[in-house]
Amino acid sequence: MFSKNFKTLVSIHEQLSRLRFHSAAITRQVNLKAVSNKQSKVTISLNKKNVLTPIVYQSKKYSNLSSQCNESTNEHDSDEDEAYGTDKSERTLRMTENLYAYTVLKNSGRMDNIIVPSLIPEEDVPEDVVEKIIKKNHEDSSPAEVLEDFRLLSYHRGKLREGVLSPEKHSNILNTLKKYLADFSDDQLWNLFRYIELWYPMERSTKEPLLTELEKAMDQECLLRSNVWSVDDLLKTCDLWYHLRCARQSHFVSKCVKRLGKKPGKLKAENYLYYMFLLNIARKLEINMYELEYRLEKFIDKFEGNELGIVAMGFFKTRTPIRNPNLLDKMIDTSVKDIYKMGEISIAAVMKITRLSMGLNTLGRFKKLLHAFQPRIKDISVGCLVHAAHAAATVLVYEHEIIDEIIDSFIPHLSAARIKDLERMLFSLLIFNYPKESPHYNLIIEQLKNLRRTSELKKFPHSLTVSLMYLSQAGVYPLELVSKVLSPTFLKEVYNNNSFRIGRECLIINEGLKIEVPDYKGPFLPEKVTKYLTLRYSASILDVEDPTEKVQSYQKFIFEFVSLLKEVIGSKDFLIEQMLPHFRRADIVMCIDEKNNIISPASYFPNSGVGTIKYAPKEPVGSTWLVIVLASSNHTFRNTIEPCGTMQAKLRQLRKIGYTPIMVPHNTWHSKLKSLDAKKNYIREFLLQHGINNISTS
Repeated sequence: MFSKNFKTLVSIHEQLSRLRFHSAAITRQVNLKAVSNKQSKVTISLNKKNVLTPIVYQSKKYSNLSSQCNESTNEHDSDEDEAYGTDKSERTLRMTENLYAYTVLKNSGRMDNIIVPSLIPEEDVPEDVVEKIIKKNHEDSSPAEVLEDFRLLSYHRGKLREGVLSPEKHSNILNTLKKYLADFSDDQLWNLFRYIELWYPMERSTKEPLLTELEKAMDQECLLRSNVWSVDDLLKTCDLWYHLRCARQSHFVSKCVKRLGKKPGKLKAENYLYYMFLLNIARKLEINMYELEYRLEKFIDKFEGNELGIVAMGFFKTRTPIRNPNLLDKMIDTSVKDIYKMGEISIAAVMKITRLSMGLNTLGRFKKLLHAFQPRIKDISVGCLVHAAHAAATVLVYEHEIIDEIIDSFIPHLSAARIKDLERMLFSLLIFNYPKESPHYNLIIEQLKNLRRTSELKKFPHSLTVSLMYLSQAGVYPLELVSKVLSPTFLKEVYNNNSFRIGRECLIINEGLKIEVPDYKGPFLPEKVTKYLTLRYSASILDVEDPTEKVQSYQKFIFEFVSLLKEVIGSKDFLIEQMLPHFRRADIVMCIDEKNNIISPASYFPNSGVGTIKYAPKEPVGSTWLVIVLASSNHTFRNTIEPCGTMQAKLRQLRKIGYTPIMVPHNTWHSKLKSLDAKKNYIREFLLQHGINNISTS
């Protein structure tokens, strides 16, 4: 019975809401200009083209939102966004991604119906008028009168740039505004946003609770009106919430992003561009990005390089690769064409989405992008240099001259880099096989040890651990830092002694120490944690006798290789074993006795299992232990057989524990060896190079 009554009440509420929507629409049509003469002179109609062009109101100090890049208090432009300096030597002016993207939107010339310029409080409001308004009881005033009084208070505060809302002075007018929200026309509601903005910036700790309550009520009012608003109106309101530093908290903005994301076919080019900006702010909303990618095909030719940077941010911040290679190609081509007009944040965004999305077919275009970027390396910021190197390292494109120039330009400005930048650059140094003797490593280690970075490292301890992992894979072990991250104190503070939270980076450091720094006397991971991590990050042992189940391309590689190897040696005298527990994939182990004959290695690994470093047995005397490492396409630079840094680390450590590694590149196996006979001859040749006798010649 209760359920039935509840459903009835919900139905009545929905009907009343619909009636209210129609009533509000009629009121807006009839009384849209029903404001005082004085207010109409200073209020810019949001339905008309703004009298100030985006370029003009960008150059003037309309508000901190649009003019003070270096002291932005907008939480959407906070430290969690990447900040880029305009000069590598003077890092005083820093612009965050969101603030930069907003500036691009304002300057695009297509956002007149969406972006709302901040008000310029040029009108002088006498002190006696302010005092009169503060003392006035607004409950007896009309909605238009209350709004006009609040406008005057806001203009007074905006021009003086001082004063805060307080319960002693402003509780009456704030409560009355909240009560009259439903009676305001759309223009009046939008103007209320603009008046409130004149009270910003303000510290969150000093923000008046009554203002917070008013903003919550405004959020609900926007939700109620959203069903009758056009796409331009919805995005315009989102823009106003961004002005109030509340876009991420607003339920209206969240609903708007989800609603428009379901039907991106309604978006025009300018709508689409602003929508991607909203995604960059919201980030964690569940949106069907495939539909947005499909819609992008219609507009991509209309966007310039900087605008495509905003699109790239939207896809990257939602962790969505661009799956259509033609779209990625066009994005790169436009960036190459506009490279001298693009801001460094736009360039970095394109580099990041390319890193996330690039397939083998895009390789040539990415190289063109790197070459187009080269002339700008000397005057670009640290952040952009890092993303260029990181993108090239991730997609395994090694243009030696360009990469060296990027890294050489980065190193002199290490003090300006964030800890995350240092981590990414260490990854690049590792991947591009910079030798451990390179001074670059020591310079970055000095930064990691710098006391000035103590608070940053405490805030981002995971970056320190990952940085040390890259260093260990390069063969560099700063023992002071290594002992710190493996210490019980660090593990407790950062991971709460929870094995599940400890990542593979700790395992790689831990096992690398055992192999390459045998004299190390500091702490290691607890044995139970090590065992758990090796089990967690180990690949399952393949049943090479039954390749009928669904397998990945690498597994097909090993199935085919093992099948042909058995034919070449005429036996199964080899093991598929994980010799290094911190490297995920198993390898093929063979034993060659002193007479250069292949013998079965199985008896020399009686307790073979996952989770231990398997040193080469010392018996039989005079034997050679071979490990055949099948290098997938992610282990060599694109279209080459040159191993990248992570593969070099594996080969180096296999040698350290007594094996002779033989790498079989994926590119050689699949691209150069076209027939099974050619592949068998390839196997036969490298075995003969090691003097093996008992090999089949057929």
